[in-house]
Amino acid sequence: MNLDQTQAASLHLDRATAAFNAQQADAAWNHLRRALNLCPDLAGARILEARIHLSCRRPAQALAGLDALVQDQPEQNRAPEVCLLRAQALLQLGQSDAATGLLEDFARRFPDDVRPWRWLAGIHLEHDCAPQALEALHQVLRLAPGDPAARRLIEDLGARIHPTITADALLRRAQRQPSPLEHLRAARLLVQVGRLREALDQYLWLTAGHGEDAALLEEAGALADQMGEDYLARHWLMAAVALKRSNQAGALRRLACVHLHAGSFAAAAFWFWRLARRGDPQAHAGLFVGALLTGRRRLAQRAAQALARHLSRQERRAALTALWREAAAGIELARTRCGADPIPSGDRGLLRPLLAKARTTLAGHARQFPRRADVQYHLAVCQSALGEVAQANHAVECALAINPRYAAARRLWFGLARAQRQAA
Repeated sequence: MNLDQTQAASLHLDRATAAFNAQQADAAWNHLRRALNLCPDLAGARILEARIHLSCRRPAQALAGLDALVQDQPEQNRAPEVCLLRAQALLQLGQSDAATGLLEDFARRFPDDVRPWRWLAGIHLEHDCAPQALEALHQVLRLAPGDPAARRLIEDLGARIHPTITADALLRRAQRQPSPLEHLRAARLLVQVGRLREALDQYLWLTAGHGEDAALLEEAGALADQMGEDYLARHWLMAAVALKRSNQAGALRRLACVHLHAGSFAAAAFWFWRLARRGDPQAHAGLFVGALLTGRRRLAQRAAQALARHLSRQERRAALTALWREAAAGIELARTRCGADPIPSGDRGLLRPLLAKARTTLAGHARQFPRRADVQYHLAVCQSALGEVAQANHAVECALAINPRYAAARRLWFGLARAQRQAA
């Protein structure tokens, strides 16, 4: 081969590369074929040929071209570009184990090249191999400290493997560099590890600057309700309901349940009525419970008729059981505040089996999640309503040991103590 042919082949290769980079596959292929016809052993042409085949999802042809290159020039077998292209072809063929081995060998031979570690991280993430993905991402961050995606993925995996340590790291960074996304991630992880008071502080910061984010307001309201912070929960959920673009059905249901928890049964019935007007058949169950607890028997009858039209017997029973569990805390609070039982005597026989079923369900949850203060609190509420004072006292003390600032649990504990003194 003379120099003139080599020069012409190189020119066609340059044009093919430019066309390929411009997403002009046909032009790139035409120039590439001319280059290979002039100079079949041109390494750059074989590499570009493999790239074009891979872009068209033809991994077998790409591997054949790379094998031809290595046969003519064996030293190319360990070249970084050839290794990466071969790994990509193997991945397209579904041979991820072979690709992983090739990339690991590449990473050992070129420890300062970030590319194999990025590929390994992607493969391990796709196969849900969290420890291996975490190791690869740490290597990416070592070689590219400014990579924000790698840092976020490390934190996401760390939240699954070491949630408490990751939560502390997120908190420290949120304090150094206040960012809504950092605060939101910290808040959610703190909820996950049971550090609810710190999570609530994060939501307070977030809602102060993002009061028009309905999903955020609903999320914050749900946490406040879980912690017994009735005023905060109502404030955030009312703001979410007021937003036109919000998922109002979800916010309305949460708001109604907050009023049930607080013993404001008339307000709960009103919000369930609003929800029922939006076409939610489950809302009639809440309206039924609220009407019973406020002594409005005719409204309760109409709600029961609507329930019968929309839901089967089993669905009605499940909906009423869930809502009675929600209302049990409010009933106990109302009894503590007023010294009288808010449940009409004629309805006690109907509601007591639902309360007993809720108590059994919550007892199972308490055994499964012993560090959930809200589960212990609601179990205590059900036990207290059923007259199981000693068991209720133990459960509410467990709730306060987990979260000493649990306002609703503290009120229930004082109410139980007062009732025991009066009985003595």
